[in-house]
Amino acid sequence: RVNKIMKIRIENKPDGVVIDIDLSVKLITRIDLMVVELQKKLVEGIEYMTGLNVLSINITVKGISA
Repeated sequence: RVNKIMKIRIENKPDGVVIDIDLSVKLITRIDLMVVELQKKLVEGIEYMTGLNVLSINITVKGISA
């Protein structure tokens, strides 16, 4: 589904981290549903593996390929 990750920015805040991700996707499924699912999986994985509190994950779709 994700074709390419273009940029990742991580900002440390006193209460946790804010993550911004720019990516391109393959047009296989509804993009809005795919982004919500990706956000949930990333939050769960990052918090489990690092113990960091994830305040938000902001995903921007910069491109769509067939």
